[in-house]
Order: sequence, then C-alpha cells, then structure tokens
Amino acid sequence: MKVRELADIAGTTVRTVRHYHHVGLLPVPPPAGATRDYGLDHLARVLRVRWLVGTGMSLAAIGETLGAMGPAPGAPGLDELTATLADIDLKMAELTRQRERVAALVERARAGDEVNPLPPAFARLYARMIPRLPTERARRAAENERKVVTILALRGMIPEGLECLADEVGEDDHSDIESMFVAFADLGLEGRDDAAADARAALLRFVDRHEDTVVQILRSAPRGPAGAAMWALLRRLAILGYPAPAQRRFLDAVPELLDERPRLRAAFDGTDLGAPR
Repeated sequence: MKVRELADIAGTTVRTVRHYHHVGLLPVPPPAGATRDYGLDHLARVLRVRWLVGTGMSLAAIGETLGAMGPAPGAPGLDELTATLADIDLKMAELTRQRERVAALVERARAGDEVNPLPPAFARLYARMIPRLPTERARRAAENERKVVTILALRGMIPEGLECLADEVGEDDHSDIESMFVAFADLGLEGRDDAAADARAALLRFVDRHEDTVVQILRSAPRGPAGAAMWALLRRLAILGYPAPAQRRFLDAVPELLDERPRLRAAFDGTDLGAPR
C-alpha cells in the first residue's frame, strides 16, 4: 500500500509517518517503482507507536520499547514503561492538587469572597483595611504589601500561622495598623522625622498583642536553603515595592526589633523548645 493509504488506516497523517521514518521509529520500505510499498508490518508498527504515544511516552522511549522492526524477545522497554507510569502518577497527583485549588476558589466565589491566590483571611483583611487608611500614600504602601503577600502565596512561601494572624486582627488593631502604614508611608518626608519612631511603636504594640501567634509564625518559618530562598525573595520584593531609602532602612531594621522581645528572638533563631529543628 502507498503511504497515504497507510496513514488513513492508521488514523494519522503522511507527515507523521515520515516523521517516524526521520526519528528511526519506522523503517523506510524498499521502493516499488515510483513509490514505496508499505506492508502489514509497517501498519502494525505505526499503530503500536500511536498507541504508546497515547500513554504519554516520548518518541525516544517508544523507540527503546519497540526496538527494531518486529517483536523483540523478552520484555523490551520495561524501564521506559515504568518511567512513563511514574510520570502519569505525578501528573494525576498534580491534577488532584489543581482540582483542590479550583474547588477552594469555587467555594470562595460562592461565599462572595474575592477570587485570588491570597488565603481567604488575608483577602478579607486587606479588603476591609486598605480603604480605611486615611492617606493615599498609606493605601499605596498597604497595596504593595498585598502584592508581596500574593507573590509569596503563589510561590507557596507563606509560613504556617500567618493566616491565623490575619484572622485575629480585630477592631482593636486597626488604630495601630493605620499608624504603621501612615508612618511607614511618610518615612523620609520633610517634617516627619518622627515617622520611624511612630511606625516602630505601632508595630511593637501590634506584635505584643498577638505574641503567641507571632511566635508560632517565627517557629514555622522555613530554615536552611528554603528559608534563605524565602528571605531573599522577600527582600527583593521589598526593594521593588518600597524603593524609598528610608523605607528600606526601616525594613532592614525590623529583625532588630526581635532583640527587644527575647521570646520572639528565640523562636526566630530556632533556639526555643517549641521551634522545629
């Protein structure tokens, strides 16, 4: 039979058949006059290749599996088939995780929450907090923080417990949150020499009010290479979101505030008894 007939019976295209020739999956039949004569062996080979392609195997792995033209002795391609099965299992696991994420978004949409990558508690907190801030500079600073947290969420880098902190924020915290963002946004402005002290005081009051939860967050923060990657990303995002030198100096100094709270410093360093080792 001619190549077009072979392709039609196999449910593929002439171009695909010729590609199989090119990559060594299908031997080129000898010429029969002006054309080439394909037999049942060629058809069976093409159908087997197509069948294995449907399992997700690469053409290179299929070549190893099928070997030369005709059936090979023993169980050729067992390693390749096993690897393909493992790949399928990984894809199925990722699809399961993806389904869980989409199902969670569906539930958020049904509940009337904004559909975004942020954990729901954070989404609700920013939605009610940002519009209440009294200055445009403060709202912009808070919006940049929301973007930073969103990026961390997309990278899977939000420490355990941080969403609990967002859930804990109540009316008694709003005054300090407002003071923090207003003062932070005013850092470096003429006539606002007290901005750093105001931001620092408001931050410490907020932390003291939620000390137990902050300790849990610091304990759960990743350490080793994962921790280094998270802090490096956080610093890069802070530089992008807060380019003013005074704001960057304040953020760089935030870890020093832990020195005033020994319990927090121990949790951050991993030296307290409850910290993961």
